[in-house]
Amino acid sequence: MKKLFKTLLLSVLLLLGAADAMAQFQNGKVYRIVCSGTTTVSLSANALSDVIATSTSTTDKAQQWYVAKSGSYYTFRNLATGRYLKSTSGEWGMTEESNNFTVESRNGNYIIRGANDSYNEYGYMHKDGYNNIVSWEPNNGNTQWTPYTVDYTTAQLQAIWTEVENLIPSSATIE
Repeated sequence: MKKLFKTLLLSVLLLLGAADAMAQFQNGKVYRIVCSGTTTVSLSANALSDVIATSTSTTDKAQQWYVAKSGSYYTFRNLATGRYLKSTSGEWGMTEESNNFTVESRNGNYIIRGANDSYNEYGYMHKDGYNNIVSWEPNNGNTQWTPYTVDYTTAQLQAIWTEVENLIPSSATIE
């Protein structure tokens, strides 16, 4: 019995190590951010200025977000575009400048809201029925998100940022 328990425990630990684990947002880490109400979709960059929810892929950099934390605020930078998540008056998208967000625990998941967004109780990041990212109230399952860690070394992240910066010539203007 003891040997069987050790074998089962080792198997579970190996499986957990093989899959990316659900996590809490931490400074300097990369995450896939999965919709808790529709667990088959993740937050994704859609071109340079828009975000959507799309079928989850563990390898798509458009679905990977570098999180920086300063005090009680977070920023989310996309690995495919190098752009930051933004929310202004309930409108969600991407921008070149970092934007602050608040992140609160809710029912074992997280709700995300623009730190300066005064969109009343409906200012939280939400996946609507068409996979658009819009603002909604915090108690809806599609307004709650689960982060999954994506592991990169410092050197790998630096290579990704260099690649992203080289996609757009420094003389280019992005609207």
